[in-house]
Amino acid sequence: GRRSAWASVGVLSDELSAPVLTFGLPVAGTTPLARLIRSASSDAEPLHLSLRLLLRHPLSSDAGLAAANIFVCENPTVVAQAINSLGPDCAPLVCVNGQFATPALILLRQLRDAGTRLQYHGDFDGGGVAIARRVFAECGAKPWRFSVEDYDRAPKGKALSGAVGPTPWSPALAERMDRTGRAVHEEAVAHDLAPLLVAVRR
Repeated sequence: GRRSAWASVGVLSDELSAPVLTFGLPVAGTTPLARLIRSASSDAEPLHLSLRLLLRHPLSSDAGLAAANIFVCENPTVVAQAINSLGPDCAPLVCVNGQFATPALILLRQLRDAGTRLQYHGDFDGGGVAIARRVFAECGAKPWRFSVEDYDRAPKGKALSGAVGPTPWSPALAERMDRTGRAVHEEAVAHDLAPLLVAVRR
Protein backbone atom coordinates (compact mmCIF):
# COMPACT_ATOMS: atom_id res chain seq x y z
CA GLY A 1 0.00 0.00 0.00
CA ARG A 2 2.74 2.48 0.91
CA ARG A 3 4.71 1.62 -2.23
CA SER A 4 1.58 2.11 -4.35
CA ALA A 5 0.96 5.54 -2.83
CA TRP A 6 4.53 6.69 -3.44
CA ALA A 7 4.61 5.25 -6.96
CA SER A 8 1.40 7.07 -7.87
CA VAL A 9 3.29 10.35 -7.47
CA GLY A 10 6.46 9.14 -9.18
CA VAL A 11 8.59 8.10 -6.20
CA LEU A 12 10.18 4.72 -6.84
CA SER A 13 10.65 2.70 -3.65
CA ASP A 14 11.20 -0.64 -5.38
CA GLU A 15 11.18 -0.40 -9.15
CA LEU A 16 12.26 -3.91 -10.20
CA SER A 17 10.51 -6.33 -7.85
CA ALA A 18 7.17 -8.04 -8.49
CA PRO A 19 6.80 -7.31 -12.24
CA VAL A 20 3.38 -7.70 -13.82
CA LEU A 21 2.77 -10.50 -16.34
CA THR A 22 1.27 -9.47 -19.68
CA PHE A 23 0.59 -10.82 -23.15
CA GLY A 24 -0.16 -9.16 -26.47
CA LEU A 25 -0.92 -5.60 -25.40
CA PRO A 26 -1.78 -3.82 -28.71
CA VAL A 27 0.52 -0.83 -28.30
CA ALA A 28 1.31 1.60 -31.12
CA GLY A 29 3.90 3.88 -29.52
CA THR A 30 7.65 4.13 -30.12
CA THR A 31 8.93 4.18 -26.54
CA PRO A 32 11.33 1.48 -25.32
CA LEU A 33 8.44 -0.15 -23.46
CA ALA A 34 6.16 -0.17 -26.51
CA ARG A 35 8.93 -1.65 -28.66
CA LEU A 36 9.59 -4.34 -26.06
CA ILE A 37 5.90 -5.25 -25.89
CA ARG A 38 5.61 -5.49 -29.68
CA SER A 39 8.72 -7.65 -29.90
CA ALA A 40 7.34 -10.16 -27.40
CA SER A 41 3.91 -10.09 -29.06
CA SER A 42 5.37 -10.83 -32.49
CA ASP A 43 6.79 -14.07 -31.07
CA ALA A 44 3.60 -14.89 -29.11
CA GLU A 45 5.52 -14.73 -25.82
CA PRO A 46 4.32 -13.41 -22.45
CA LEU A 47 6.25 -10.52 -20.93
CA HIS A 48 6.92 -9.29 -17.40
CA LEU A 49 6.83 -5.48 -17.06
CA SER A 50 8.65 -3.75 -14.22
CA LEU A 51 7.54 -0.66 -12.35
CA ARG A 52 10.65 1.07 -13.72
CA LEU A 53 9.46 0.62 -17.32
CA LEU A 54 5.87 1.58 -16.56
CA LEU A 55 6.80 4.84 -14.83
CA ARG A 56 9.49 5.84 -17.30
CA HIS A 57 7.47 5.00 -20.40
CA PRO A 58 3.77 5.08 -19.40
CA LEU A 59 1.14 3.61 -21.67
CA SER A 60 -1.61 6.03 -20.65
CA SER A 61 -1.68 7.85 -24.00
CA ASP A 62 -0.81 5.00 -26.35
CA ALA A 63 -3.28 5.25 -29.24
CA GLY A 64 -3.11 1.53 -29.99
CA LEU A 65 -4.77 0.73 -26.66
CA ALA A 66 -7.87 2.89 -27.15
CA ALA A 67 -11.04 0.74 -27.02
CA ALA A 68 -9.01 -2.49 -26.88
CA ASN A 69 -10.40 -5.44 -24.90
CA ILE A 70 -7.85 -6.39 -22.23
CA PHE A 71 -8.59 -9.45 -20.11
CA VAL A 72 -7.29 -9.49 -16.54
CA CYS A 73 -6.84 -12.73 -14.60
CA GLU A 74 -5.50 -13.67 -11.19
CA ASN A 75 -3.48 -16.81 -11.93
CA PRO A 76 -0.51 -17.21 -14.34
CA THR A 77 -1.86 -20.67 -15.21
CA VAL A 78 -4.65 -18.99 -17.20
CA VAL A 79 -2.11 -17.02 -19.23
CA ALA A 80 0.02 -20.08 -19.93
CA GLN A 81 -2.91 -22.24 -20.97
CA ALA A 82 -4.42 -19.55 -23.18
CA ILE A 83 -1.15 -18.87 -25.00
CA ASN A 84 -0.38 -22.58 -25.38
CA SER A 85 -3.84 -23.15 -26.83
CA LEU A 86 -4.22 -20.04 -29.00
CA GLY A 87 -0.75 -18.67 -29.66
CA PRO A 88 -0.82 -15.32 -31.48
CA ASP A 89 -4.64 -15.49 -31.73
CA CYS A 90 -4.96 -15.02 -27.96
CA ALA A 91 -6.50 -11.74 -26.85
CA PRO A 92 -4.41 -9.32 -24.73
CA LEU A 93 -3.94 -10.42 -21.12
CA VAL A 94 -2.74 -9.01 -17.82
CA CYS A 95 -2.18 -11.27 -14.80
CA VAL A 96 -2.26 -9.68 -11.32
CA ASN A 97 -0.88 -12.87 -9.72
CA GLY A 98 -2.79 -12.84 -6.46
CA GLN A 99 -2.90 -9.77 -4.22
CA PHE A 100 -1.38 -7.57 -6.85
CA ALA A 101 1.63 -5.36 -6.27
CA THR A 102 2.33 -1.81 -7.42
CA PRO A 103 3.37 -2.64 -11.04
CA ALA A 104 0.05 -4.38 -11.74
CA LEU A 105 -1.94 -1.51 -10.23
CA ILE A 106 0.02 1.11 -12.18
CA LEU A 107 -0.36 -0.84 -15.44
CA LEU A 108 -4.11 -1.30 -15.01
CA ARG A 109 -4.56 2.39 -14.29
CA GLN A 110 -2.51 3.29 -17.36
CA LEU A 111 -4.59 0.93 -19.51
CA ARG A 112 -7.77 2.46 -18.09
CA ASP A 113 -6.52 5.95 -18.88
CA ALA A 114 -5.61 4.86 -22.42
CA GLY A 115 -9.25 3.91 -23.00
CA THR A 116 -9.09 0.12 -22.87
CA ARG A 117 -11.98 -2.09 -21.77
CA LEU A 118 -10.63 -4.07 -18.82
CA GLN A 119 -12.42 -7.31 -17.95
CA TYR A 120 -11.52 -9.27 -14.82
CA HIS A 121 -11.80 -12.89 -13.75
CA GLY A 122 -10.33 -14.35 -10.57
CA ASP A 123 -10.68 -17.02 -7.93
CA PHE A 124 -14.10 -17.46 -6.40
CA ASP A 125 -12.89 -17.13 -2.81
CA GLY A 126 -12.45 -14.35 -0.29
CA GLY A 127 -9.15 -13.20 -1.74
CA GLY A 128 -10.36 -13.31 -5.33
CA VAL A 129 -13.48 -11.32 -4.50
CA ALA A 130 -11.41 -8.72 -2.63
CA ILE A 131 -9.10 -8.34 -5.64
CA ALA A 132 -12.13 -8.00 -7.91
CA ARG A 133 -13.58 -5.20 -5.79
CA ARG A 134 -10.27 -3.37 -6.00
CA VAL A 135 -9.82 -3.85 -9.76
CA PHE A 136 -13.38 -2.69 -10.42
CA ALA A 137 -13.19 0.32 -8.08
CA GLU A 138 -9.64 1.52 -8.78
CA CYS A 139 -9.12 0.53 -12.42
CA GLY A 140 -12.58 0.68 -13.99
CA ALA A 141 -12.68 -3.01 -14.94
CA LYS A 142 -15.83 -5.03 -15.56
CA PRO A 143 -16.48 -8.66 -14.57
CA TRP A 144 -15.55 -11.43 -17.01
CA ARG A 145 -17.23 -14.77 -16.30
CA PHE A 146 -17.36 -13.76 -12.63
CA SER A 147 -21.06 -13.88 -11.73
CA VAL A 148 -23.22 -16.13 -9.57
CA GLU A 149 -24.15 -18.14 -12.68
CA ASP A 150 -20.47 -18.74 -13.47
CA TYR A 151 -19.84 -19.82 -9.89
CA ASP A 152 -22.75 -22.26 -10.03
CA ARG A 153 -21.38 -23.89 -13.21
CA ALA A 154 -17.78 -24.21 -12.02
CA PRO A 155 -16.24 -27.27 -10.30
CA LYS A 156 -15.93 -26.59 -6.59
CA GLY A 157 -12.68 -26.82 -4.69
CA LYS A 158 -11.58 -26.47 -1.07
CA ALA A 159 -13.72 -25.06 1.72
CA LEU A 160 -13.97 -21.29 2.01
CA SER A 161 -12.38 -19.63 5.02
CA GLY A 162 -14.54 -16.86 6.46
CA ALA A 163 -17.17 -14.67 4.83
CA VAL A 164 -16.68 -13.65 1.19
CA GLY A 165 -17.68 -10.00 1.50
CA PRO A 166 -19.89 -7.94 -0.82
CA THR A 167 -20.07 -8.62 -4.58
CA PRO A 168 -21.99 -5.61 -5.93
CA TRP A 169 -21.41 -6.58 -9.58
CA SER A 170 -23.40 -9.79 -8.93
CA PRO A 171 -25.28 -9.29 -5.64
CA ALA A 172 -26.33 -12.93 -5.28
CA LEU A 173 -22.77 -14.20 -5.65
CA ALA A 174 -21.58 -13.52 -2.10
CA GLU A 175 -24.64 -15.17 -0.57
CA ARG A 176 -24.31 -18.21 -2.84
CA MET A 177 -20.62 -18.63 -2.07
CA ASP A 178 -21.20 -18.27 1.67
CA ARG A 179 -24.02 -20.81 1.55
CA THR A 180 -22.16 -23.30 -0.65
CA GLY A 181 -18.95 -22.89 1.34
CA ARG A 182 -16.61 -23.95 -1.47
CA ALA A 183 -14.01 -22.04 -3.48
CA VAL A 184 -13.43 -22.17 -7.24
CA HIS A 185 -9.88 -21.52 -8.38
CA GLU A 186 -9.07 -20.15 -11.82
CA GLU A 187 -6.97 -23.10 -12.91
CA ALA A 188 -10.08 -25.29 -12.57
CA VAL A 189 -11.87 -23.25 -15.26
CA ALA A 190 -8.90 -22.16 -17.41
CA HIS A 191 -9.96 -24.55 -20.20
CA ASP A 192 -13.33 -22.76 -20.35
CA LEU A 193 -11.79 -19.28 -20.40
CA ALA A 194 -9.27 -19.82 -23.21
CA PRO A 195 -11.76 -20.27 -26.09
CA LEU A 196 -13.52 -17.05 -25.06
CA LEU A 197 -10.30 -15.09 -25.47
CA VAL A 198 -9.96 -15.77 -29.16
CA ALA A 199 -13.72 -15.56 -29.82
CA VAL A 200 -14.06 -12.12 -28.21
CA ARG A 201 -11.00 -10.76 -30.00
CA ARG A 202 -12.35 -11.74 -33.41
